[in-house]
Amino acid sequence: MGLLDNVTGKVNEVEAALPQGSDQAGLTGHITDFVKSHPGGLAGLVQTFREKGLGDVVNSWISRERNQPVTAAQIESVLGNQTVQTLAAKAGVSTSTIASGLATILPHVVDTLTPNGTVPGGVPAAAAPPPAPAPPQATA
Repeated sequence: MGLLDNVTGKVNEVEAALPQGSDQAGLTGHITDFVKSHPGGLAGLVQTFREKGLGDVVNSWISRERNQPVTAAQIESVLGNQTVQTLAAKAGVSTSTIASGLATILPHVVDTLTPNGTVPGGVPAAAAPPPAPAPPQATA
């Protein structure tokens, strides 16, 4: 069973835990497709959160610590309005419903897919961003 099969299985587990009648029920397939298609997969998605200033939040999902919450507005900020609109259109729901669904489901999905505190591929929870390039040296 590959990582992407794991994503589908774990997301289905999360959906089963959602209250019946919830606006987020039925979104797991779309979220699974999103994680699969995100550039770099799960590791790429984690990196996107880190680059957008939510490293502490996404790191909590990966670690064995309690998951920090994320808001629908933060999801929209990290993923961008166009991505959220595209996901909403594919799911046949409003942008607020998909953003709220992602805010609810995504932390659990990332947490479930990283039980040992690392993203498959060896990215630890508290991976530091790459160092900034050195400033150019002045020539005399």
